[in-house]
Amino acid sequence: MTLTASDVASLKSALGWWELAEYMSTGVLFVGCIGEFFAEFTRFPKSERARHKLARLSLILVIGGIAGELCATVRTSELSGQIIAYVQENAAAAKKSADAAAQDAKDASSSAQQAKGDAGQAELIARGARQEADSFENDIKSAKEQSAGAESHLAEALRSAAGAEHEAAQAEAELAKYRAPRWLTDLQAQAIVDKVQPFGPQVFEVTPYWSSNESLGIAQRMADVLTRVPVPGWNLEQPKRWTALLGGVVGVIVWVHPSADDRTKGAAAALAAALNHEGIEAKTSFQNPSDAKTNKIGLEVGTKQ
Repeated sequence: MTLTASDVASLKSALGWWELAEYMSTGVLFVGCIGEFFAEFTRFPKSERARHKLARLSLILVIGGIAGELCATVRTSELSGQIIAYVQENAAAAKKSADAAAQDAKDASSSAQQAKGDAGQAELIARGARQEADSFENDIKSAKEQSAGAESHLAEALRSAAGAEHEAAQAEAELAKYRAPRWLTDLQAQAIVDKVQPFGPQVFEVTPYWSSNESLGIAQRMADVLTRVPVPGWNLEQPKRWTALLGGVVGVIVWVHPSADDRTKGAAAALAAALNHEGIEAKTSFQNPSDAKTNKIGLEVGTKQ
């Protein structure tokens, strides 16, 4: 089935919702595992009956979370496959148009050569029979007009071929950009270091999607870049307890406590601006207002799209 642009937009929207469902299922599974832990390995709740109920409820949550993750994963794989197939189909169509335009150019060139040959033959006949000069001159004029038309058609075909090749290159570049993971080159890393260095010393932490290789890769890269800041530098200080992101985080969220010092807030804003400038989608946020004031900056590294 051939997809339209509106169909692809709908597929992308549906893909986002199914990814959200997958993350929510992971959260349900996580809650169920916690409940199983309390029911099996602790004395909470104190009542044996209550622990039994907690264990049964946790088991239901685990089963539901696993089933939801499986369904959502299958569906997101199907939707991603349809989107990639659409991009590949457009690239193939553009390549086909380029090949057709090149063939038209070849045919037009042959027509031009043939027309020029007719013109030369007409000139030879005119030199040998002046009595029919007027008639032959008309033939020559007509042949020249055909030659000019053929050359014009050739130029137009060449322009069409160039345009089709450009469209094919754009489609291939778009597909490569969609598939490529986020990354920072050494030059981009140095640019970020230069922009955040004035805000040192600064403590930060990084939390990626642990199950996503792409999120883990760019999170590790950002941590490596920030720890390069010269003295007074930026120091990575991960939480003492394990933390994870809930589903639905897209891009990088640079967050601080609402009561953090102005210098810390300025450092978070500078880091988010530097990441955006280098092509890494990022935004600032205030989080954990009920916790005690802290000047640590948190980086939540979500999905690319």
